[in-house]
Amino acid sequence: MTKQDPDERFQVEGDPEDALRDLMAVDPREINAEELAEKHGVQGLALRNMIRAFALVPGHGWHDPYRIDAAAEARIVSHPAFRALPRR
Repeated sequence: MTKQDPDERFQVEGDPEDALRDLMAVDPREINAEELAEKHGVQGLALRNMIRAFALVPGHGWHDPYRIDAAAEARIVSHPAFRALPRR
């Protein structure tokens, strides 16, 4: 019996980072409000207040971090109040 290289025991097809996220059950398409604010260059607190005021992330629990998927991001970014948020 020959000793295998550790990399040969578990073959990953595609992007290894995607495979790791699948194993950890992390959805790469979900981000939190701070990441969304950084992505679009707006202030995080103002963005969270806007999301809360207009209930743009359904199913969000009090004191839970926002889990923003692609559909929620589209709702948030297309909302008229988003353009009025202060920039970083």
